[in-house]
Amino acid sequence: MLRMSHNKLHRVCSNNGFTIIEMLIVAPIVILFIGAFIAAIVGMTGDVLTTRGSNMLTYDVQDALNRIEQDVSSSVGFLATNNIPVSTPQGYDNLTAPFTNVSTTNGNMLILNVYATTKNPIDPDSQIVYAKNQPNSCSDPNISVNPPVLLNIVYFVRDNTLYRRVIAPTFYDTVGCSVPWQNPSCAQGQSGGQCKSTDIKLLSGISTVDDFKIDYFATSSSTTPNSSAVNTGLSDSNRQTALQSTKSVKVTINATSVVAGRTFTQSGNIRANSQNSNINTTVNTQALQVTSNPSDSTVNAGANATFTASVSGTSPTVHWQQSTDNGSNWIDISGATSATLARNSVAATMDGYQYRAVFTNSYGSITTSSARLGVNDSGWNSLSLASGWSFYNNPFNTPAYFRTSSGVVTLKGLIKKSSAIGSNEVIATLPVSYRPSGVLIFSTSTNANVYSQLQIYPNGNITVVKGDAGWLSLDGIQFIPDNGNYSRIALTPLYNGWANYTSVYGGAYTTPSYTVDNIGRVYLQGLATGGTMTDGTVIARLPANIRPSRYMHIPAANSGYGIIAVSQSSNSGIEAKSGTASNNYLSLKTIYYPASVGTWTDIPLSNGWVAYDVNTFSTPQCIKANDGLVSLKGLIRSGTATAGTVIGTLPANCRPNTARGLFGVASNEAYGRLDVYPTGELVINAGSNAWFSLDGVTYYGN
Repeated sequence: MLRMSHNKLHRVCSNNGFTIIEMLIVAPIVILFIGAFIAAIVGMTGDVLTTRGSNMLTYDVQDALNRIEQDVSSSVGFLATNNIPVSTPQGYDNLTAPFTNVSTTNGNMLILNVYATTKNPIDPDSQIVYAKNQPNSCSDPNISVNPPVLLNIVYFVRDNTLYRRVIAPTFYDTVGCSVPWQNPSCAQGQSGGQCKSTDIKLLSGISTVDDFKIDYFATSSSTTPNSSAVNTGLSDSNRQTALQSTKSVKVTINATSVVAGRTFTQSGNIRANSQNSNINTTVNTQALQVTSNPSDSTVNAGANATFTASVSGTSPTVHWQQSTDNGSNWIDISGATSATLARNSVAATMDGYQYRAVFTNSYGSITTSSARLGVNDSGWNSLSLASGWSFYNNPFNTPAYFRTSSGVVTLKGLIKKSSAIGSNEVIATLPVSYRPSGVLIFSTSTNANVYSQLQIYPNGNITVVKGDAGWLSLDGIQFIPDNGNYSRIALTPLYNGWANYTSVYGGAYTTPSYTVDNIGRVYLQGLATGGTMTDGTVIARLPANIRPSRYMHIPAANSGYGIIAVSQSSNSGIEAKSGTASNNYLSLKTIYYPASVGTWTDIPLSNGWVAYDVNTFSTPQCIKANDGLVSLKGLIRSGTATAGTVIGTLPANCRPNTARGLFGVASNEAYGRLDVYPTGELVINAGSNAWFSLDGVTYYGN
């Protein structure tokens, strides 16, 4: 009974499972079946994607052809090049060079001459836009006698992609009796000026010249294309002559796409007729287009400057205009009615003036871009003093102003007055082209060896805020005038409670900002308010490319005496160092060189003075730029600080002109006085030997 039960059990197990041999036979079959199933699914998916891609490509090809057919049907003819000049980059390769209907490098292009219309040309209510007052007014029933406004539509291939571009005169929306329905377009990613919209991207996969093929025919029934119309060996004018005898065009498109690793091509063509054979293609040449804008001119004071402009168009007249306020206002120049404007014996005060030409014909007016006149000073200009102020005496600088070849205004001079100083008293007034765009505040020196404060206004007035009539120094004042040569970049954000003074209190004070001139020097300017003066407090951070090589100490006008630092640290930039009433104001005003600009010369020190710490602070050095401005830098210590002590001697290339300059500097968190002699001697007349800063001292050298 036991044996029978065991055999029965064996039979049951055998009936309910697979032996190892059976599994080895069945498993490969199952794997093959699954693989075949997956392959079938992949194949079917690829077929679906390919079919879908092919259908989409077919649709895109046909859509492009339909668009071309509509444009050809509403055109008045075919062009060898666009007949609307482009003064902005709107031609092929987004340059001013025109499109051409055939090119060995750029392939074929279809260039159409098209009427501007009030609506879509296929709309039955669409009307042609006629030019204003040529000769009839827009309300005249004979308006159709006026020439129509013409546009160019161009189909071209770039980067294997077919685009559609509309080219219109720059004044297209004002020249006609209505605003055209068509919008001029520009390259993808470009906008502004003439561009109202971007090119239409029609189709990708155009890889050869024959993928976009254009044949021109004399009539709609012609079967032989005009070979001259597409002959790359002929000039534009010869091809245009051939195109004038054509009325019909055949456009063939071949486009290739790759989907799911499969390459497929779709083709199509259309045959379409233009309304006419290039009728009235010269209409646009009657309208004015600028062919040459006046160019900037820089001359020496007393020399002559000329500006020239030209336009295309029928019978233009011209008059020139001048702006003395950086383009804000323009006035006509009497008698300036030729294509060339002459400005003879220009004065230094004309620096920054702008000029433009206005051309007019019966088709309308067009204005050129403006050109700037730069005038280099031939030498120092005497500063006419007011309010009883006069020159102090030799050997100090006489009061004068000068604009360097880089466009920087610099002042010099030691002045005095026999009577008391009035509140915000005017010392002198600078000419127009020597004025700042906003109020600037400067910290200088005054009797008896204390700091003074001057303000220079956009109207040119130089006023005394703090000072003594015994003597007052104008040395070391530099700024960039409001003549449009440079742009200011705002210092944003401000940190630790500091804010733009004008935003808080109003007024015309300059926004905290910086400017980099053509030599690479950095100009800080602007008035801040509201922050703490705790040493090391960050006011604003500077971009890496304009940071100095070492930490600098700069005098800063404040309601008391202030000092700022300009740091090379990425976590800092402009720092507060010392001062009072910081919640009132702090003037961020100095010139310095970024670490990457200039070759410096060491200043030999004397009488115990040594560099403070060259690893942290500036080494005592000087540099003279090619515009004549000399800049000093360096932090020194430990020498004799008795007034009249020579602390160092400048190398010959860094010495001032024939007079002695008097400068306010930072010294041990307070005011210091530095005199610079024509012999190169640097003399301390106020300050501490704990530390004495040469940073920020700038003057015009020999």
